[in-house]
Amino acid sequence: MYTKKRYKQMLWYVEACYAGSMFDKLSPNMNITAHTASNPDESSFACVWDHELRVYLGDCWSLNWMNNTEQIFPNLANETVEQQYEIVKNMTKKSHASIYGDLTYIYKEPIATFLGHPGAGTETEPVSARKYIYQSTASPDVMMEYLKDKRERCTDNEEAERLDKEIKYHTL
Repeated sequence: MYTKKRYKQMLWYVEACYAGSMFDKLSPNMNITAHTASNPDESSFACVWDHELRVYLGDCWSLNWMNNTEQIFPNLANETVEQQYEIVKNMTKKSHASIYGDLTYIYKEPIATFLGHPGAGTETEPVSARKYIYQSTASPDVMMEYLKDKRERCTDNEEAERLDKEIKYHTL
């Protein structure tokens, strides 16, 4: 895509364990910038456990990024890629949010260059930030936390025994 000039600039937002490993060798001369939830050597973290649904609603970094974007919408021209990266990085406590690639031009561009539609939604009121109760869990541990929660709530002896065996199997 780069050699065929299929894009002018590209901004990626990537939430994944070890997400930085996808971009740590990205050339700064390709007009691509990538924000990642974690560096090449660590997990990202699930958070916001919903006690009613019994699931994690998202990843800490992604929720922080969406929360920041909602706070500034529709005024996306008021925050640069660099400013958003720094804000989200400081909000993300467990993993090390990282940025790769072009830190010269794209880094200084307003978010509006990449998100939203120019001229659309200007009458929209900014959305107030959502308040989350964070329960951060390393993504590889999510299944075990789910099983433990399910076992804790279990009232059927046969099901409890099955869950105990499954938990034991995964801890060996």
